[in-house]
Parts: sequence; C-alpha cells; structure tokens
Amino acid sequence: MTGVTDTLAYRLGTLGGRVADRFSQAVAGYGVKPRHVALLVVIDSSCSPPAPRRPAGSTRRSPPASTTASATTCGCCWRR
Repeated sequence: MTGVTDTLAYRLGTLGGRVADRFSQAVAGYGVKPRHVALLVVIDSSCSPPAPRRPAGSTRRSPPASTTASATTCGCCWRR
C-alpha cells in the first residue's frame, strides 16, 4: 500500500507550493506581489493585438476531418 506522500497529487501540490514561494521571492525585489503580476499580465494582454487564429489541426498537422472527429468524440465541441 502506498502512502499519501507517494501520490502524484501530493507531489504536484508540494511542487506548486515551492514554485509559488520562489516566484513570490523573485518578484518581491521589485516591490510587487504575485497578484500584482497577474494584474499586469491581464493589462498587457488587453493592450496587445489578438493572436492570429489558426485551424485546430494546424499545430498537430492532422487533416481537418480527423481533428473534427476527435474533438466530437472527446466532447469538447459544443453546439449552440
């Protein structure tokens, strides 16, 4: 039987805490907190032009028909 500390969720949670602590320390030198950085990211993204849209299969180099079939199968396409 495995212990709680052997589970992936526990390890990811521990890693996430360490990353958050290191990020807080890194931005503290600039006099800001992580939530301020998040706000700056939102402001910056609203000032830049939107990225060009590409067909869903272009990054996977798969034909459009198979991309549509896989999206429909996994349930990530919603019809309105």
